[in-house]
Amino acid sequence: MLGAYNENLDALGKAWKKMPKGARTVNVTVIGVFHFGATYGHLNGYRYELIFREISNIAVIQKGKKNPEEERKAEQKWACGGTNPK
Repeated sequence: MLGAYNENLDALGKAWKKMPKGARTVNVTVIGVFHFGATYGHLNGYRYELIFREISNIAVIQKGKKNPEEERKAEQKWACGGTNPK
């Protein structure tokens, strides 16, 4: 599990406003610091922590809720590392 936090709430707000309504799976570019080797977040419930300063390059992979098989197919094709990433 990953806990994500933002140092700059303005950057998060701008990125969130650009997010299309109904987007379910997206690719984004995140600039920040990734921590591991301890526990983080509420009740130390996360093994990793991402403190991000900037989010950009938002690309919608899939809109709306789909069944798990359809989600896997979309991720295999369009997600980072897929056959045709956005």
